[in-house]
Amino acid sequence: MRKVLSSYILTIISLSLVLFLLGLYLVVTSQSNQITNSLKEKINIVIELNENYQEQDKVSLLSNLSANEAVLESSIQFLSKEEAKILMVGDEDLIFMDDGLQNPFRDAIVVNLKSDKYESEFLEEFSDVIESQGIVSEVFYQEDLFQLINGNLKKVSLTFLIIGLLMLLLAVSLIYNTVNLSLSTDKQKIQTMELVGAERNYIKKPYLKSAFQTGFISFFVASLLLFGFVFLIFFNFEFLQNVVNYFYLILILILLLVLGVFIPILSTNRIVNNHLNKI
Repeated sequence: MRKVLSSYILTIISLSLVLFLLGLYLVVTSQSNQITNSLKEKINIVIELNENYQEQDKVSLLSNLSANEAVLESSIQFLSKEEAKILMVGDEDLIFMDDGLQNPFRDAIVVNLKSDKYESEFLEEFSDVIESQGIVSEVFYQEDLFQLINGNLKKVSLTFLIIGLLMLLLAVSLIYNTVNLSLSTDKQKIQTMELVGAERNYIKKPYLKSAFQTGFISFFVASLLLFGFVFLIFFNFEFLQNVVNYFYLILILILLLVLGVFIPILSTNRIVNNHLNKI
């Protein structure tokens, strides 16, 4: 009985990890477009201004940017030389940027584009139009950053899936071991039930009930882990809170419940049938 209990606990742990990793894969996959679009709108486009520009030209440029439908109006921000240095370098106290050196940066305007506009062709067109204005020195943007992020999201989700499949093999092996141990322990009782004419469904009932309990407990544990992980990520990255599709999350939980229950039930049913055929 100790071996059965130990194997039962290991089965719950492994199946919980399977469901958790599968849940992570589905969450990342289903939310990747929203996450990428949100990140696109966080990528800064820096418009560096010429030296000794006219104030009225700056006001005109800001007005044009505000009227541009591709620009997020709330993102438009004017930066002085010092602020631009901090934005571009990160730390104004770096040794090579000490007070004895001239600040190489210029006044700049930072904007963000709407996610559907952050594409290569539009970025080049937008940059050319902005640079054609006399007040503008140069436009800086990171064209391939969101592609790198999207690619990394796919790699992470694929890693979750591969590990999840490996854990699934382990879980099925543990289910097989646990059920076989139980059947071996109950061999004499099963033979007695068959002798008195008990139907197979009646004999299988306690094993299938145990399999259902295993699946449901595993689903519950996996759900707690998944919610804890998602909450931790969203708590640390506030911008993700606005891109979550809760409908997808509910569907993922339903799918995990179905898989969590049916994997042990189907496996147990097959193992018990094979065992009864040999008796």
